[in-house]
Amino acid sequence: MPRLAFIGFATGFLGYVTEHVQAQWICAWFRGEIQLPRSREMCIEIRRVLNWKKENVLDEPAVYYATSCRFFQYMDELLLDMGIQTHRRTFQRSVFSTWGPDDYASLRAERIIAANRQT
Repeated sequence: MPRLAFIGFATGFLGYVTEHVQAQWICAWFRGEIQLPRSREMCIEIRRVLNWKKENVLDEPAVYYATSCRFFQYMDELLLDMGIQTHRRTFQRSVFSTWGPDDYASLRAERIIAANRQT
């Protein structure tokens, strides 16, 4: 099924904003705004990430967990695929306040602007 996509809890139940970012990524893919790499390139990237995890992720469980310190890394990858800025806050706001849906409220508009820049 070439046009089947799933949105889900890739970062645990506390990473609820990721579903919004995933949905925008899937919309961009369905609309032809981003292209998937070739299978060979995807396999190389998967191996790179798995090797990085072996070297750097020693004490995190490999299966489903409630929190993740890396879900921003995942969301940044999705944003970069769409041509969207990953730095969404000032340094002070990043350190002294919590992240939430309001930090990604403009994501749809940003995705459309990024897609129009590419055409």
